[in-house]
Amino acid sequence: MKKLLIPFVVFIYLMQISFIVLFSLPLELFDSQYALLLYIPVMVTGSVAAVLGLVNLVYGFLQISRPAKDVYKTIMIIKLVLMPFFIINFVLCVLVAACLIMLPFIAIMGIILALLFMLMTYAIMIVTSVYNICYSLYRVRTLKHGFFGMIVPFIFQFFFVLDCVGSILFYIKEQNNWHMLRRNV
Repeated sequence: MKKLLIPFVVFIYLMQISFIVLFSLPLELFDSQYALLLYIPVMVTGSVAAVLGLVNLVYGFLQISRPAKDVYKTIMIIKLVLMPFFIINFVLCVLVAACLIMLPFIAIMGIILALLFMLMTYAIMIVTSVYNICYSLYRVRTLKHGFFGMIVPFIFQFFFVLDCVGSILFYIKEQNNWHMLRRNV
């Protein structure tokens, strides 16, 4: 699991960095015949991140039958590591949308671009949330936790910011469960 998630996070950050570099370049570079070459880093890092995201989704769904050890702890750490990405992504989205809305003839492009940013960000959040979602289903299915005890962190996995709170709740629940098992032995 970690071998899939860590490269995913690295390529997401590389994609964001290449996007920021691309849009900080002078406009004169985009008028040359080699302008398409400037988009290659964004396209390559984005494509690799997308493939790794799909692999993580499939592997995350496989966790329903037998989850990896300490999945809740790993996902909590990954979600906390991704917080700067989401903050920077939000700022970029607002800046790009604000710049494009100022020009009325391409304002619709700003709205579409903002929606694409949000869709991409939501997809990234779901890729990391699928592990917690499937883990909670596994824990309820094996009767390790009650349905009502897992419903709040489960639902939180589908909402921005709350997914981090839900990951922390999973971590706390599992740590408490582990300590209770240890005391009973």
